[in-house]
Amino acid sequence: MENIFRKSFDNITSADIQNLINIKYKERQTIEYKREMYENKDEGKREMLRDISSFANAYGGYLIIGIEDKNGIPLKIINVDNAEIEKDRIEKSCLSNIEPHILGLKCKTIQMDSGENVILIFIPRGFRKPHMINFKGLNQFWIRHQDKKMPMSVDEIREACISVVSIWKNVKEFLIERESEIKQEILGRPCFVIGSSPLFLNEDIIDIKDNRIKNFLINPPNQTSEIANLSYGAWEAHEAYPEPTLYGMKIASPEDLIVELFRNGYYELRVPADKILGTQDFFKIYTIIRFSVNYFRALSYLVEYLGIEQTYLGYMSFFNIKGKKFKYGWINPETKASEQKAALWDKQELKIPAKQIVSFDTPDGIAKFYLDKVWNSFGFEEVPHFEDNKYSR
Repeated sequence: MENIFRKSFDNITSADIQNLINIKYKERQTIEYKREMYENKDEGKREMLRDISSFANAYGGYLIIGIEDKNGIPLKIINVDNAEIEKDRIEKSCLSNIEPHILGLKCKTIQMDSGENVILIFIPRGFRKPHMINFKGLNQFWIRHQDKKMPMSVDEIREACISVVSIWKNVKEFLIERESEIKQEILGRPCFVIGSSPLFLNEDIIDIKDNRIKNFLINPPNQTSEIANLSYGAWEAHEAYPEPTLYGMKIASPEDLIVELFRNGYYELRVPADKILGTQDFFKIYTIIRFSVNYFRALSYLVEYLGIEQTYLGYMSFFNIKGKKFKYGWINPETKASEQKAALWDKQELKIPAKQIVSFDTPDGIAKFYLDKVWNSFGFEEVPHFEDNKYSR
């Protein structure tokens, strides 16, 4: 879906709303203006649910309440009375009367510089569609075509169901193909890989000519330290610079630490053996932790900075690690003494399957989720050095 604001929902301001009026940004597939709030009566509720579900059953988009338009061209701001209360009513009505729930639906009030309040609603493209309105037994499916909504035909309902299956199938096939390509490139050497893929793979959301993206790859923000992070300086790779590839862009250090960003938004970190393995083939567990935390901090920043309003799936894999060992110090709960436990991995691979990233609000918490699975695989309860989903070392 086109992000008309080119920023995340949380960062959209009154200036962005005013700019739509200034440039006469006309209604289209992904945006609609409403002069006033829907009536708090049955027909008003039905109309609101039709509008919102029709976006989700198509390509997603923005619904702005409090803008007067003429033939789809925004003219001026009209204040929405009791905007916060009305926002809550919208959210509650959608939760109660649309099924399945529209995951990622967002709603907020924005006060304009002139004092008026508008309501901004972001409706993501549904990946569990078709979404049905069940208000008082209505049981209807609606879809948006261009700047109009209409009931879904039987064929459209069938196609929506098939498309959901295809979305997940395409992602699965993409990740399998990506794994095969990585294995061919690493030639049997141990390697640690973290990757995250958007659900909708057929949309180019990254401009490889964008200097902001290049600077991000060179020096992503919010990294933990000079050790095991993704920044250009930390690699001591003074000639490292993002290069275009068939799929997007890649940056690599002389030590074969590689970061790739595809045009479709897929983001990958590949860490070679010497970075993750120490003496006697023991894993450098704190290096693995730091790389994981820094990767998800970088991804979260990218999603926020570019306003990527897509659902992501993340995964974590270790390749060619048979016979490698994991040693971890812990406190015995019975004796209170400090002890160490070692475990050997007897398979070629350790793969944490792709899981949906529900929110990017706590990137360290995302890292912990996947790292806990790694620690569990070696017989440990959880990864150390996290407090309240925040890396603390």
